Amino acid sequence: MKSPSKVSRQDLSNTGLLQDEVLLTIVRGLDEGLPIGPSFVHSLATLIESLVVHDKVFYDLRTVARGAPEDSSRTIEDVLENSSFVKALVKHRVLAPFPSAEDTEELLSELGVDYTYGDFLTDLLWTPYSFYADPSAESARYRMMLDLVAKAPQLLRPRQIIPILDDAEREKHTAAGLIGEEELESPIRFDLGRNVGLSPRELLFLEGLNFRSRAYMNIARILGMHMYPAFPALPHQIGAIQNGNIKGRQIYDKVMQQLRKEADIEDCITASESDFWRISLPPVAQMALKNCKGSVQALVPEILEIRQRYRTFRNYLTTYEGTWNAANTRQERNQLAHDFNNAWKVMLAKERKPSTRILYILWDYFKDPTKLLQTIGDKLAGAGRERYIIDRAYGLYDFWRDLCDTPPPDSNRALVFKLFPNQVDEATWNAAQQLAGALNATLGSPPEQH
Repeated sequence: MKSPSKVSRQDLSNTGLLQDEVLLTIVRGLDEGLPIGPSFVHSLATLIESLVVHDKVFYDLRTVARGAPEDSSRTIEDVLENSSFVKALVKHRVLAPFPSAEDTEELLSELGVDYTYGDFLTDLLWTPYSFYADPSAESARYRMMLDLVAKAPQLLRPRQIIPILDDAEREKHTAAGLIGEEELESPIRFDLGRNVGLSPRELLFLEGLNFRSRAYMNIARILGMHMYPAFPALPHQIGAIQNGNIKGRQIYDKVMQQLRKEADIEDCITASESDFWRISLPPVAQMALKNCKGSVQALVPEILEIRQRYRTFRNYLTTYEGTWNAANTRQERNQLAHDFNNAWKVMLAKERKPSTRILYILWDYFKDPTKLLQTIGDKLAGAGRERYIIDRAYGLYDFWRDLCDTPPPDSNRALVFKLFPNQVDEATWNAAQQLAGALNATLGSPPEQH
């Protein structure tokens, strides 16, 4: 169905990287009819948003690392390889497999960073476990993670938890100065995990996913991609949850922040409305789900239509990021930022102004008929100047106007239920809501250096 994508450094402007579990969660829900839970909704919204924002969206890192899926086991790669949903998105070139190991190594070498593809694989293949959570196991996973975020967030960082040496060997290696910091400190983390009620097997599970998360974060940050994790993977990014300096995504986020501010979202959500719904269903996802009109078969066509509709704004984000990365001086970057900020301010001011009414033009005319043409000309000239400034950020105005016409957040659950009535129980939604709240509280934490 696919082969790894050949890319150059120039091709990486405004690119996204999906964790495979994002697609796996969607595919299993669609193809196998599993109950829809928080992870599915988050994954579907993440996919739609990434395809609207980014020029290229990559997936399938593990296939590159492990080769072709084995016939004897049903791996993540096997599921994605045989999914009609994924095939359709790849066929229309909105999704692409991640560059090959050789191309990735070449890109890393070009960048001159102290990070190799081998470093990436070491973290990625630390564990055979996946971030994926079956709908029947989502609630238990969220409860465990919520407990860890509150009581032992140290166990959610990429550090060795399981000691390799026994006490006698550790003492011998310590005396000889042959023990590393990770092994030296691992008993402390192991004891902490046992104190919060986790078994050695659960601690090994955590350790592996922490390093796997670091693999995604590092490769995305170094290559200048915006990384999109599955919902169950979010706790493993505490302290490193920022996605780097991705300029195209930063502009999109600024637009979303303004939309939330103007809509006064906090007042729109009732006390019973889950925080999870608020953070997991962005307006572009609302549009796609609403336009499906209750038909799951319409999902792929509507995703493709939404991406096509905002191609002009997406092209602007790609050009902006490419120009920013290619700038040779601070002045060039300052001018680029100035052009966007000016367009943004003028557009918002224009949206808040009352429409020009014929009454105002007639009033000018009756005051001084000789100034009729001058008055109309001034108004047209002013509107032309506004439009010129706004169009410096091409596609922004149409994108903003459509966002303002999307449904309020308290309709999100109804939108999802209309398309996917088979859902997990309320306890799972509640657990996800609580975990989302706990994770939001960590977003201000400084990123951990790796």
